[in-house]
Amino acid sequence: MDNLKNPSLKKLVPGAALTALLLLSCAGTGRGSGAPPWMTSLAAAYPEDRYLAAAGSGAGREEAQETARAVLAQMFRVNVRLDLVKEERYRDLVRPEGAYSESEVTIRQTIGVQAEEEFINLRYSDPYRDSTGRWHVAAYLERQPTAALYRSQIEKDRRIIRSLVQRAPAQPGAFLRYGCYDAAYTLEQTVRRRLAQLEIIHPPTARAVAGDFDLPSLGEARDREVRNLTYDIRLEGDSEGRLEGILRGLMTGYDLSYQAGGGLLLQGSWAAEEMDINPRFKSLRWTVNVSLLDENRVLIVQASLSARENALTLEEARAFAFREAEKRLAGELERGFSRYLSRAVSL
Repeated sequence: MDNLKNPSLKKLVPGAALTALLLLSCAGTGRGSGAPPWMTSLAAAYPEDRYLAAAGSGAGREEAQETARAVLAQMFRVNVRLDLVKEERYRDLVRPEGAYSESEVTIRQTIGVQAEEEFINLRYSDPYRDSTGRWHVAAYLERQPTAALYRSQIEKDRRIIRSLVQRAPAQPGAFLRYGCYDAAYTLEQTVRRRLAQLEIIHPPTARAVAGDFDLPSLGEARDREVRNLTYDIRLEGDSEGRLEGILRGLMTGYDLSYQAGGGLLLQGSWAAEEMDINPRFKSLRWTVNVSLLDENRVLIVQASLSARENALTLEEARAFAFREAEKRLAGELERGFSRYLSRAVSL
């Protein structure tokens, strides 16, 4: 194609031949070629006894794939949603296990916010671009090979769950006992999600691996240990008690109760300094440091946050500061709890 930019060469190539060369140079996009068989009959190309398949189209290849994934997801009515923190927790729990390959940890593919579904072993056909420039793709799961992958991961998850339940009573404190039961509960939620998908992909395999775990019982065991957990608070620089109020509210979300001299210790500091930046606004630089220690004074989570807030009045800037601190502390505590418990139960 670069040679065609040479004026002397253009003079030697008749107009019709040049047009033909240009068309040949554009070959490979799929435009103008015959449509693949699955465009005519999806069921013929992907027989239902062997595949779950769906077709999608869009202005681009990625949009076509996303549409196909979303259509495929509509075949699944799995309502066990795991948020991003729990997904991260799952990976933290299974990665130390030697029985898991890295591909098994990461193989699950997110298929879009609208579909809210994930699959193992999801594949795509070669894309096809029609004469109008629109792209088409088929997304499919091959039933039996996919079922074998599901079965392998479910059985590995269940082995970890059994180990956690067996280890829980021997842990040297309510917090670690809670951690074992909470990890088992988190893993079993993932197993339930996969079993529900597997029932659609390959019912015989789903029936063969369906276990007898009682999810409510795991939750009850976890909640029983939480009721034994209390915490104390020690803060510096929080003269108005606003940081303490924020932390108490966040800890209540974990069903932990405040008690002077409680088993867990939440300690930290708050500092705020007015800054002269713009005469039209009041600026406040704030810093918060918070640490949560377990019953043996081992660090569970630590957060060190700082930012600047601007407002028309100093009081508004303070309100913005505490609001931002609460939002960021909530995320830090949740991630910290998850990481700590995952490490603890993996020891």
